[in-house]
Amino acid sequence: MTYHWMDADRAEVFTADPADRRELMAQIWYPARKDPSAARAAWVPDAEALAPALARASHLPRFTFGHFKYLTTNAIPFAPVAAAWAGVPIRSLSAVAAPACRCGPVRGDTAPRYGAAGSST
Repeated sequence: MTYHWMDADRAEVFTADPADRRELMAQIWYPARKDPSAARAAWVPDAEALAPALARASHLPRFTFGHFKYLTTNAIPFAPVAAAWAGVPIRSLSAVAAPACRCGPVRGDTAPRYGAAGSST
């Protein structure tokens, strides 16, 4: 599951635009219960919106990126946590090289709702 959070009360410090606000993108992955028949998550969420931007940025025809909408991952949206992993601490990894931190145990209905299919039983 991908989350896009915006803090309307905090100005973005890395831009000259005073109207910009702090934003954070986060993806949550965890070992999920196997379900071969479950629908898989899109590899590129909002592929229809992203394809034209990539085409402009790379000076390539739009159809070059049209296949993104058909690509999926092994992740299953809203998958239940694999039983063998219930109670295991969640770790947070930052793209800016901050150290990982323990965020808390995975517990049944309080677990994040996105999992990598087949990563555990």
